[in-house]
Amino acid sequence: AAPSAMQAADAQQSACSYPELRVNRDLLDSKFEGYKLALEQPGIVELKLPRPVDNPQLTERQYSFDHLKAYGVQNHLYLDPWDLDCAYYLDSEWNLMRIRTVTDSCPDPPRPLLTLPNAADRRLLSGRCQPSMAFVDETAACVADGCGRLFLVDTGERGSCGPDESNIDNKDWEACATFETEPSLLVYARRYSATNQLHCLLMRVCESSADANKSTNDDKSSDGFRCVLDWFTYQSLGSPSSHGNYQQIRRLTLESSCVPNYACFDAECRHLLLECDRPFEFVDKDDKNTSKTTAPSSGNGETEETAKADDDEQKRRSTRQVGGNSVSMASESAPSPYTWSQSQEDGISVFIPLPTGVGKADIEVTNTGVALRVAIHGRPVLDGPLYEVWDKDACTWTVEPHSECRLLELHLLGKRSSETPWPCLVTNDARGAELPDAATAAAAAVVAGASSGDLYNAQELEDCDLPEAGGDGDGGLETGALVWIDGEAKRVVALTALDSTQWLFATRVTPSEPPYVCLRRDVDGLLWRPDFSGGDASSIWQHVTTFHAFGYVRASKTDAKFVSCAPSFGYAAICDCYRHVYVYHSPRPADTVLRNRQSGRVIAERSTQQVVSLATQDALIGFGCCDSRILVLTERAIYLIRVGPGSD
Repeated sequence: AAPSAMQAADAQQSACSYPELRVNRDLLDSKFEGYKLALEQPGIVELKLPRPVDNPQLTERQYSFDHLKAYGVQNHLYLDPWDLDCAYYLDSEWNLMRIRTVTDSCPDPPRPLLTLPNAADRRLLSGRCQPSMAFVDETAACVADGCGRLFLVDTGERGSCGPDESNIDNKDWEACATFETEPSLLVYARRYSATNQLHCLLMRVCESSADANKSTNDDKSSDGFRCVLDWFTYQSLGSPSSHGNYQQIRRLTLESSCVPNYACFDAECRHLLLECDRPFEFVDKDDKNTSKTTAPSSGNGETEETAKADDDEQKRRSTRQVGGNSVSMASESAPSPYTWSQSQEDGISVFIPLPTGVGKADIEVTNTGVALRVAIHGRPVLDGPLYEVWDKDACTWTVEPHSECRLLELHLLGKRSSETPWPCLVTNDARGAELPDAATAAAAAVVAGASSGDLYNAQELEDCDLPEAGGDGDGGLETGALVWIDGEAKRVVALTALDSTQWLFATRVTPSEPPYVCLRRDVDGLLWRPDFSGGDASSIWQHVTTFHAFGYVRASKTDAKFVSCAPSFGYAAICDCYRHVYVYHSPRPADTVLRNRQSGRVIAERSTQQVVSLATQDALIGFGCCDSRILVLTERAIYLIRVGPGSD
């Protein structure tokens, strides 16, 4: 019998994989003509709200960039993936309000569905988060009050009433279960029917202890705050159709010095998906201090003695031709982590191949004169006493590009104190391959870097290893990564380094799947669909569509606050902090015959841009896209913008 999808996925988790973002070139258009500005304004409908939207301001203690990113730019408008005609928000009295919109008509007045318990007292608490919600399936939703309580809400059947909403209007929503948590934002929630479990992901920013800061070797956590993700799993003790009687069976907590751009579960709630600039670590909640979760073994029952014997075996040298020279280096299964050469006149040269996504900011080089240490992402690659004392000020290093990988080139300048050649670079590490001259050592390091594909093998990865914030050390872009974390094994099972790829946005396309992610490639915005169901780690990111030149136009919008697209990919939109919304329509057949003025080529399709100016001075705090309309929320009003065919 053929293995099931779950069995195939289990087989993939024995080692971390590094899937690539494989571009479907059929979805690219090298002859894209650009966007034509539509002079006609789309239809705009304004609906005043009976009470303001609940929008707590940051306090004096919430001053860090993490606080601003986590709490200051949250979307207060929630679209129902199962019924895009409905949008929701929480008002200043903690009433959950629904606005039902129908194409080409004015939205219905907001209707209260649920009032959070003890709202009058709890919403006055200082330093609370904003209330947040997420739909878990077609009959339930979760709401977090931002003060430490999470509610499971029975919504009844949604999206089944059609234009006549008499069925849904006669039924209020009911909070059927309450869970205690820390004051947090609800980032994502899903109920997986196969296991009858509810999975909730909450995020908060809190002060970090000195021990936690030291454990990460992170110089960017000096502001004293950490982002915390809590993954709660609740098991239903009743029937699959019931919403009450849940029991918490697991809590996983992860910490990092950055707020992720993207966090959700896969379709089966087995993996946590993240897009982040710095690594997340598992935290043992039974201990008062932050601690790294030990990386799981390879699963083959190896003991420490067996692993050590394997390491000794991997130190056998093999001969390979590099540039016409016979080079002695580590075996193919375990390339040397570094190569080095020595010269009486030129000193010592060390070459270390760098993994993808590592920048100068991720590299730490320390020469005390008696010892040398080189670490990448806080993990030492070379660390030990030098064979002889060397001038600590006569040490330089740089990162140099090569055809197959980049190299960290380190030079100890000057002459050796004795004419006797060094038998090793550092006395406690014989892994480095010594080569006759610097040119041969550099060539061998390039070969080692290209053959290994990365500095670390899968066996060495710990819980949430990923490329940390990098750049070129001169203000360059930080390096992010798309990470799949197995909740049972507490380890990374797939990691895609983004290098300098710019994050654009995430959007919910279908209710049964995690949100798609849009990344910049060249000038375009490429939308990727995450899918681990087939068990093939090499194809877990699928290129589904391209928003032409959207990466370029997004970079020009310095006041952008929200970015999204239509579920059918008919357009992408950018919402500023105030007043303006920019809509970029995908190519559509031209109404009349158009020709390029220079070449005379007939243009069969055209792409239009719409610039929408709203008649309000209030900040825009909510944003949502449907196929034929855009919803924009302020504290006092909601605006419906018609953007379907014919609106321009």
